[in-house]
Amino acid sequence: MSSKSSPRVAFITDLKLLALCDRVPIIRHRASITNSLICAYNLLDKVTVIPSVPATEEDIRGFHSEEYVEFLKTAEADSEDVTEDEFGLGFDCPVIDNLWPMVCQIAGASLTAARALTSGQATYAINWYGGWHHAQRDSASGFCYVNDIVLAVRQLRVKFDKILYIDLDVHHGDGVENAFLFTPKVMTLSFHQLEAGFFPGTGEKHDVGCGKGRHYTLNVPYRVGINNKQFIYLFERLVVARMFE
Repeated sequence: MSSKSSPRVAFITDLKLLALCDRVPIIRHRASITNSLICAYNLLDKVTVIPSVPATEEDIRGFHSEEYVEFLKTAEADSEDVTEDEFGLGFDCPVIDNLWPMVCQIAGASLTAARALTSGQATYAINWYGGWHHAQRDSASGFCYVNDIVLAVRQLRVKFDKILYIDLDVHHGDGVENAFLFTPKVMTLSFHQLEAGFFPGTGEKHDVGCGKGRHYTLNVPYRVGINNKQFIYLFERLVVARMFE
């Protein structure tokens, strides 16, 4: 295949993005470990590397509430003004110093990927440090301070009328689903483990969206012990087969 006909694959990464992603508590240094593996396999030789552009406050407000944004901008670790679990900040999303720059960089990476697609700069765009799907409009949740996915989908809709979002994480993509629950323009499809005591405990198969968005939400819950063959069967029946109907 000639270079002219080859798909243009953009990969979003830079040292500042890695450093700030590494600061996320509980999963500290995961971004650098992932990047080391990518480099070890020489995968960067096959893509166009694009540095991330931090999201602006206006970008973040595209989904998150004014009150939550103001809190993220001013919150500092060990501040007497911060109470436990305020705006969802607590055990899994503790307040850390310089939280706002981290939030803007994480969100900006996915927005940079989305803009590479809407501008025609790339055919495919990858942000391996994104996917913070639990953050809600007005709160943090499940290690996620900002919902970069929702912001990226909103950017994609600048050019593409309808979006299919597929979530393969073992946890339910609740934040993304809630954001698009009422619209037929974004279909959310989440494969996830659903059992008593397993976070976030949502995503039943009968949850199919609301109002005009009814049947544009699809949840595929499974139990612990599902094997590769079973998972691939579900995926092919629900995604691959429908793509070629």
